[in-house]
Amino acid sequence: MNYCRNIEGVEVGVSFVEAEPGVVKVSMRARDRVDVSAIAKQLGGGGHAKASGCTVKGTIAEAKQKVWDVLEPALGVKHDE
Repeated sequence: MNYCRNIEGVEVGVSFVEAEPGVVKVSMRARDRVDVSAIAKQLGGGGHAKASGCTVKGTIAEAKQKVWDVLEPALGVKHDE
């Protein structure tokens, strides 16, 4: 998880693990610009400014979209996926 954050230019690393069908555990690690605890809190989770997580109901694809919808404005970027 921390590896992604250590790549030059990466502000937030996010991992998605399907804990059981329809339940995705999301872990986030941040570098400097983004408080991932605020992101996690919006999704029903919590943690610290640099390390947080949440559980999202749905598929991994749905979880990625939900996280991105909240993370995108915090990063100030537009996602092209």
